[in-house]
Amino acid sequence: MASRKRVIQPALSTDEEFKTPEKRVSVVRGLQPDSDFMRWGVGETCQYLQREGLGEWKDTFRAEKITGVGLRYLKDADLEKIGIKRLGDRLRILHSLSKLWQIEAELSKVKAFRQRQTVKAVKIT
Repeated sequence: MASRKRVIQPALSTDEEFKTPEKRVSVVRGLQPDSDFMRWGVGETCQYLQREGLGEWKDTFRAEKITGVGLRYLKDADLEKIGIKRLGDRLRILHSLSKLWQIEAELSKVKAFRQRQTVKAVKIT
């Protein structure tokens, strides 16, 4: 009867063994790295929709006076309530907004890191 033990593979080099996968972040088209979404007015919100290919809903968002603060709290039911009846359209808008919040979180991390580095540099000097 043949041995059922697993054949031991030669050890991988350190570089091959411990590779961390790169994190992928969705990019929102035309977004400036220092954008502060919570300060967007209705106009900036409509520009964002246009850049994301959601321009058909600009008038709806403008009529409802949805700003950057309002975007943060939009849910599927809210979109349906303001007249976006098709589920596919609501999902596209919500997906675009989720990318926006993901980028916001990443930018916050970068800002916090830079502030810590500045504080460390000041303490050293």
